[in-house]
Amino acid sequence: MVILYLILPLVFYSLVTGVIALTLPLQALMCTLLGAAVTFPVLYCWPYRFNQARRGVMPPIPFRFRGCLPILILLGIGICLSVNNMISLTPLPEWSPGFEEVGEVLYSPPFLIQILGPGLVIPAAEEMIFRGLMFAPLRDRMAFWPAALISAVLFGLYHGNLLQGVYAFLLGLVMAWLYERFQTLAAPWVFHAAANVTSIVIVNTGLVILSEKRSAFAFYTTLALAVVLSVFCLIRIERKTNIKEEEV
Repeated sequence: MVILYLILPLVFYSLVTGVIALTLPLQALMCTLLGAAVTFPVLYCWPYRFNQARRGVMPPIPFRFRGCLPILILLGIGICLSVNNMISLTPLPEWSPGFEEVGEVLYSPPFLIQILGPGLVIPAAEEMIFRGLMFAPLRDRMAFWPAALISAVLFGLYHGNLLQGVYAFLLGLVMAWLYERFQTLAAPWVFHAAANVTSIVIVNTGLVILSEKRSAFAFYTTLALAVVLSVFCLIRIERKTNIKEEEV
C-alpha cells in the first residue's frame, strides 16, 4: 500500500503529460512543461497539504531559507558543473546513446521555454513528487539515508537513461539532504532550478567547453573551482541549519 501511494503521484504526472501529448500538437518539452504546470497544483492541494498538516507544517511549503538563498543557488551551479564534469571523465557518455535524443528534446525549443520548463516549472513538479511525496513519507518511517537512497534511485530511474540516471541520483541525494535540513520543498527546488538553468545556459551560450574536454586547462580548472564551491556551500548550509533548540 505504501509503495502504491509513493508511485501514484508519478503515474499521475506521466498520465497528464501523456494526455497532453496525445491531444495537442506540441513539442515533447512543451507537453512536459504543461504536464508539470497541471500536476504541481493538484498534488499540492492534495495529498501534499494533507500530509504537511498531519506533520504540523503550515504553510505547507514555507519559504524559510535561513539566510541561505544565495548559497543554495551557488550550490546548484557548483554541483551541476562538478558532477557533469566528473561524469564526462567516465565511460558513461559512451554507454548512454539515448542521451543524445533527450538532449535534442531538451535544448531544441526556444531558450525561454527551456528556462520556464526544465529551469523552473518541471523542477517544481519533480520536487513535489520525489521529495515531497516520496522522500518525506519514507523519512517518516525510516532513517534519513535509506529514505534518501530510495527516493534518489527512483529519481534516477525516472530519467530513463544511464547518464542522466546517475546524474539525477547524485543530485537526488543532495536534494533529499536539503529537504531534511530546511524542512521545505522550496530549498531543493531552488537548488534544482539553479542546477538546470546552469546546464541550459552552458549549452545555449556555447560554453559547452566547460563540460567537454576541448581545453584541458579550462576543463580541470572549472572542475576544481566547482568542487571547492560545492564543498563550501555544503558546509555553510550545514552550519546555518544546525541550530540547536533553545533550552527553556
